[in-house]
Amino acid sequence: MPRVAMPHGVSFFEPRPMPITPQFLVSIRNANECEAAHFGGADIIDVKEPNNGPLGMADLDELRQIRDRLQSINPNAKLSIALGELSDWFDSDGLLQSAKTRAENISGFGPQYLKLGLTSRTDWRSDWAAIRGLPFGPVTWVAVAYADSERASSPCPEEVFAEGLRVGCGVLLIDTFRKDGTSLLDWLGRDRLLTLSVRCHDAGIKLALAGRITAQLLPVICGLAADIVAVRGAVCDQGLRGRNVDQCLVADFRRQLHGGSL
Repeated sequence: MPRVAMPHGVSFFEPRPMPITPQFLVSIRNANECEAAHFGGADIIDVKEPNNGPLGMADLDELRQIRDRLQSINPNAKLSIALGELSDWFDSDGLLQSAKTRAENISGFGPQYLKLGLTSRTDWRSDWAAIRGLPFGPVTWVAVAYADSERASSPCPEEVFAEGLRVGCGVLLIDTFRKDGTSLLDWLGRDRLLTLSVRCHDAGIKLALAGRITAQLLPVICGLAADIVAVRGAVCDQGLRGRNVDQCLVADFRRQLHGGSL
């Protein structure tokens, strides 16, 4: 019988994640994009401001308009809100002094998921705990790891997974910090992602993958049994994350995503 070659770092007896149909998350920046994402078929609407970074926080007025538009078209839609980076909360006096009020305002928008980048803080565990302790209400916290963690000055994905598991996060998101045309797979190999996928599923944590995921990468991404696939640039005009989300591109990506997961 011929010997079966296994991926590096994965033993013959190690459980492998079964392919699943992932949920589809689209990141939007305004109410018009909210409609495009929803009617294009996004399962989760994620709000961020691309000009403010990979997890750029939108201002409260924009969040309010998005919430109102989403309520008018689908009150049961799942909403995710990006909170920026830890450094945004601790390095800016204005944000830090108004953190409690800001958290209460965000809670009023009714998000299901909140995510915060863990960059540029030596004691990131305690700082992250301090932000999670603010009055955001009953939400599922997303543990955010950057595939290019060294150039993001953030903890590596394995460290973020371990801390997220310890504090009860429901999702591990692996994304890219610098949006320079490189993808998730340029920074983390398939074998390492596969190991993290197995750990997530064994622990009951959902795995979300992002970072310039294109239709061409979907066979690999779906083979990793991601629970959530998150995009922005792939569904924007001309594939540029700074342009508008396009409903037709959202619908097309959804069809390819679900076809690629079978």
